[in-house]
Amino acid sequence: MHEGEAGDIPKARGYAGRSNWSHWLLSAPTSSLDQALVTGGLQGLLSVQLVRYFIFGSCAALLQLVLLFLAVEIFDVQKILASCVTFVIAVGVNYFLQYHFTFSSSANHHEAFPKFFAIAILGLFLNWLIFSTLIAFVYYLIAQAIALLVIFMVNFILNRTLTFRT
Repeated sequence: MHEGEAGDIPKARGYAGRSNWSHWLLSAPTSSLDQALVTGGLQGLLSVQLVRYFIFGSCAALLQLVLLFLAVEIFDVQKILASCVTFVIAVGVNYFLQYHFTFSSSANHHEAFPKFFAIAILGLFLNWLIFSTLIAFVYYLIAQAIALLVIFMVNFILNRTLTFRT
């Protein structure tokens, strides 16, 4: 399909000629896309990145929850150990998704990944602290979900400002 044909969204609206939502989600942020979808400027870029960070972070978090459930319920791994191990696995998946799809980073992996990993270590500590405290009071999967929500905002702010500066 050529630009301007039926079903095509004009490039001026920031969609680069594609009309489905998956393209918006998986494409690199562009200033025209950001301005078309939100209020524009830095606030618009922040909003688009926050939405993408949440969506892709949720995929990594869901992966962690599934692996945690399997580790605890199927393989009888101790809950805190399983939480920490599955967190590390989810961090690797999350790095790939955030690097490519949220921030569309051009940073060298040798620069970006150590920063991302250092922030993830902070997240791991927060995960351990929150999770090990909450499992005394709530079901372990709920404790993990609460921990992930807290870590989400901390990680977004730190990764946006330190790892994938835009």
